Amino acid sequence: MSGVIIAVSDQPFVTATLFSDLIKIVENTSKGIAASSYDNTLGTPVLFQKQYFEHLLNLKGSEGAKKLLKLFKEDVAKVPFPLGRIDIDTKEDYANLINGSTH
Repeated sequence: MSGVIIAVSDQPFVTATLFSDLIKIVENTSKGIAASSYDNTLGTPVLFQKQYFEHLLNLKGSEGAKKLLKLFKEDVAKVPFPLGRIDIDTKEDYANLINGSTH
């Protein structure tokens, strides 16, 4: 398998196990994309197999790869990641994380 995992640095609960789960689901299905599933959405971390590299390279401006998840939804495998909903964008978010009050 040739692919790339795209992750963002503001999701504190991303683990190596999650990356492994993305890889395993692609290896065990015929899907070309594996996306994390949380809060009724699909998002990062996400694995794109090689056939999607050109599409990734053709994204313009602030277009994110989420556009590809919608465009190729039939080729997306979902990996549950409930804690993916938590991201740290502000000092308040960080304080909430430290205090254990993530919503």
